[in-house]
Amino acid sequence: MQISNANGDLSYPATEGGNVTCDSDTIGNIACLIGTIFPKNAKEEFKLSLTPTQKFYESLQIHKAFFDVTVNISTSSENSNSNEDTVQFQIPIHVNGSLTLSKDGSNPGIVQYNSSSYFKSPSVAAHEEELGPEIIHTYKIFNPAKFTIYETQVDIKWPLKIDGKYLFYLLEVTLLPPVKPNCIYSNGEIDEYDLKSKPSQETQHNETIIFNRETVEKVKTGGLQTFLRTAIHGRDIEYMNMKCTFTHFDTQDGVTVKFRSRLVQTTLTELKVGGDLKNVSSTAQLQVLQLPLGAQLPDATKTSVSTDIFYQHETPETEVWYNMNKINIRICDLTCTYNM
Repeated sequence: MQISNANGDLSYPATEGGNVTCDSDTIGNIACLIGTIFPKNAKEEFKLSLTPTQKFYESLQIHKAFFDVTVNISTSSENSNSNEDTVQFQIPIHVNGSLTLSKDGSNPGIVQYNSSSYFKSPSVAAHEEELGPEIIHTYKIFNPAKFTIYETQVDIKWPLKIDGKYLFYLLEVTLLPPVKPNCIYSNGEIDEYDLKSKPSQETQHNETIIFNRETVEKVKTGGLQTFLRTAIHGRDIEYMNMKCTFTHFDTQDGVTVKFRSRLVQTTLTELKVGGDLKNVSSTAQLQVLQLPLGAQLPDATKTSVSTDIFYQHETPETEVWYNMNKINIRICDLTCTYNM
């Protein structure tokens, strides 16, 4: 029995059942020897596994939606019917594939703030450090499929403002490797006051304490709106929308999208947020828009990154004692006493 496929798209890895041995050549033709004597009306059943070749995956953009297969049978029997020696048929192709959307934990995972006079609003800050601590949210897109995915859309909602004032002032969005998707921004902009280009200054102050903690978050599913949290009762976070379209994610290709921002501490002070603000999240939704052979599209993938925020009281109600290099520092409501 000879099996051939016109384009060499299929290779032979194995057979199962029956007294059959098969072998294949370098162009995808398969020869099988059926070592069975067939009495009248007898039949031999076996399974022949065929695997798509790399050549097939590389040709998907122009490939037909099926495999063309021809089977030719020859026998030593004098009673063979030459009209039934050859069978041609088609094997439909079903494409199942998607991209993966993952994220890193917020860097840092927890930010503690107070109402220090050091910090400034973006419109008057001399450099970005005067806004507040740096916060980075990172998302990753990867193509685990064996074929190219032609078009993908990523929707990001960034917690830009609250009550019209900047909350997470977005300084830059970087992509690694540096690809150039087609992006549309709405309800905000990146680095409105061009602070990223202004010289940074090394500052020594203790008003802000940042806890570098890796946060482990389970990827959530469901509607995108489930990620958008009301941070403070009666005050909604205003999200900047970013919609980016990527073309041609080749197999095993990926991209990392990093959002670098600063928490604007003056906003929290002016709005007298205090301890009401618990966390702030960005969200991402990925939707594949085009698969090979016009295949059915997978469901959208969704996830979020959350930064926990805590208010540091400047006049704690209880006494706190620290021991640093044998120097006892006492912090109390009105006075501080240093005891050697």
